[in-house]
Amino acid sequence: MFNLLRKATAGFSADYILARVKIAHFIPGRIRVIWPELKQDPSLRQEVKARLDKTAAINFYRINEIIGSVLIEYDVH
Repeated sequence: MFNLLRKATAGFSADYILARVKIAHFIPGRIRVIWPELKQDPSLRQEVKARLDKTAAINFYRINEIIGSVLIEYDVH
C-alpha cells in the first residue's frame, strides 16, 4: 500500500507526504487519508489529481476539498 502511495507521489518526497497525511481508514484495496492542506490549496489538489490519474494500480479516487481527504481504491495485487 505504501509503495502505491510512493508511486503516486513521485516527485514529492515520500517523507513529506507521510508527515502531512493521517490515515483515516485502511483495508486492503481502499484507503482514506486526511491531508488538511487540500482544503486551502487548489494547486495541491490539482497536483495530487494529476499524479493519481497516472497511477495504473488506482481504480478510483475522490478528493474531498471540504474535509481535506483523499479516498483511493486500488488493485491489491
